[in-house]
Amino acid sequence: MALTSDGSSVPTRRTHTARPAGTKFTPSNERRGTMLGADLIVNSYVIVKEGCPVAFCVDTPDQVQVICGRLPSDAFEFVLQREALRAFVELGLEALAEMDGALAGEC
Repeated sequence: MALTSDGSSVPTRRTHTARPAGTKFTPSNERRGTMLGADLIVNSYVIVKEGCPVAFCVDTPDQVQVICGRLPSDAFEFVLQREALRAFVELGLEALAEMDGALAGEC
């Protein structure tokens, strides 16, 4: 279960839209500046490459700030609430397993 902005619970679900194999993320094949429901507004994209510093700061018991890059000027920051972070980590672990499988030729 996840909490909405008004504090009510909703069932969580893992969903993602897979791009065709070999399709890279670029602004031309992704939506820009779009409100995706009441919980997410996207107005840019970020590519975090290997070697980029990534850190976090727990703001409150219910939210964490994630920092990619070097503060104060060369960084991208985003905030996740507790259950959003949990879903992000779970999905990330699934993505890593799939990426590792692709390296091993299992896809």
